[in-house]
Amino acid sequence: MVIVKIMGGLGNQMFQFAAGFATSKKLNTKLFLDLSWFNQSLNQNNITSRKFELDKFELGDFILYDLNILKWVENKENKLKYVLNHLLGRSIHKVTEKHIEYTEITGNKKKHLYLEGYWQSHKYFLGNEHEIKSLFLKPVDYFNNENRTIADRMRSKNSIAIHIRRGDYVRNIHANSFHGLCSMDYYLNAIDYLVKNNYANPNSELFIFSDEIEWVKNNLKVDYNTYYVNHNSSEQAHLDLLLMSQCEHHILANSSFSWWGAYLSTSKGKKIAPKSWYAGSSKDTSFMFPEAWIRL
Repeated sequence: MVIVKIMGGLGNQMFQFAAGFATSKKLNTKLFLDLSWFNQSLNQNNITSRKFELDKFELGDFILYDLNILKWVENKENKLKYVLNHLLGRSIHKVTEKHIEYTEITGNKKKHLYLEGYWQSHKYFLGNEHEIKSLFLKPVDYFNNENRTIADRMRSKNSIAIHIRRGDYVRNIHANSFHGLCSMDYYLNAIDYLVKNNYANPNSELFIFSDEIEWVKNNLKVDYNTYYVNHNSSEQAHLDLLLMSQCEHHILANSSFSWWGAYLSTSKGKKIAPKSWYAGSSKDTSFMFPEAWIRL
């Protein structure tokens, strides 16, 4: 059995599922999702409160999850290992992702494999891309009329999805110091790159996705037809992500949400991501992106 710890927002959860899914396929075993983080994070002031969102996708028989199976046991030095050994009847091998580095995932059928990390790279599920994309794109079939109309509009023209992440990146001190914010200059330079290389023209349309749409309206000044996507509720974030995937070109924030919006796209358009994915870090993060993506 492969057990992957699920934590963070939707984009992070998708990375974790994808890494766990690919590993379980490689080992020909079942995938289990540990959801205990969602209860534990409620009591931590420096962590943005999140909900489990993978249930918005039809992941079928590929997952088995239970909110209560991983309970903390008092007076045990290694609580997680103790619980898993007693509940599952087999020893466990834990793989913890190295900080901002690609970490090889190895395991065997003799031990349960427990994965803890964010696994933010397509390299963790190479060879399983088609299955991963098919699983996450299924909700497109359930677009309501408004989303379907916008998706058709995106596909009918030279469309550019722009994701501007603010929210907890602004208000949460820990998130701000760790992630930082993409500047307006980054977005303007990315648009300029598309124009200079003939990927955008006066007839192109920008589709803006943001958790602070009004702020973007007041601060991003461009001479293009612009559509602000703000009709889906916070409970429908997966629909915004999938709408993003319908665009021709993508300008990402330093966010796993827009990473997936670009990755799930079936177009051959340009994907532009910020060179600085983490604030104040000089570590090479090229492993996070397919080679064809552009970083500015």
